[in-house]
Amino acid sequence: MNPAHSSLPFGVFSVGTERPRAGVAVGDMVLDLAGALGDPIVDSPRLNPFLARGPEARSSTRAAVLDLLDTRGPDVPTRLEFHLVPVRDVKPHLPVEVADFVDFHSSLEHASNASRILRPGDEPLKPNWRHLPVGGHLVSTPAFAPVYWTPARQLAHLTSNGASPRTGDLHGTGTISSWDRSGHDCFLELTWNGEDPIDLPGGERRGYLHDHDVVTVSASAPAPDGGRVDFGQVSGRVLPAGTTGTS
Repeated sequence: MNPAHSSLPFGVFSVGTERPRAGVAVGDMVLDLAGALGDPIVDSPRLNPFLARGPEARSSTRAAVLDLLDTRGPDVPTRLEFHLVPVRDVKPHLPVEVADFVDFHSSLEHASNASRILRPGDEPLKPNWRHLPVGGHLVSTPAFAPVYWTPARQLAHLTSNGASPRTGDLHGTGTISSWDRSGHDCFLELTWNGEDPIDLPGGERRGYLHDHDVVTVSASAPAPDGGRVDFGQVSGRVLPAGTTGTS
């Protein structure tokens, strides 16, 4: 496999006034899946119908894309050039219609650390934490590690209460942390609620995020060929209270 093709993320894009459709990022290009594969299910503004086909269909689609890109030498086949669009010319769209989002409190270490910070002097965890997984509609950026509440147990608890999983549901683990500071994985823990500020590369210090700070999150995972699959990055700017807009 060409190392450049280890990561082929699916998404939804449009060009100019054209309607959104599914594509795959290939380096600094986007491959129009509907045009390249002739599959009408990916000629859609959302990936939900494609995802509903199941993992085998997704794997076969990815294999078809790899076959087009890899088996004909290092250069992209000429017949694909018509279906490739420079990333700089595309507009990304929300790829999935999110049906629901539940974020669980999976990490015993993070739950204990956060409780010590927010409720000093009280017992770190209430007894019920170890008997029922705690979930809510929160935001997290975990680096996955062994957790007290596994995703399978959380899903079992969710469905036992009558919730029906749907294509597009997002299931989060919550922040995954450790007892040791080197494994703390959220800003609350890293600065111990502002008491121990961290040094930034530019020389500034932060105990809390400030207005106009930019937070960038990136991630990668092991690839089948021994390399890394790069999930790219996402950035957001902290806007002052009462301000509306995007960044």
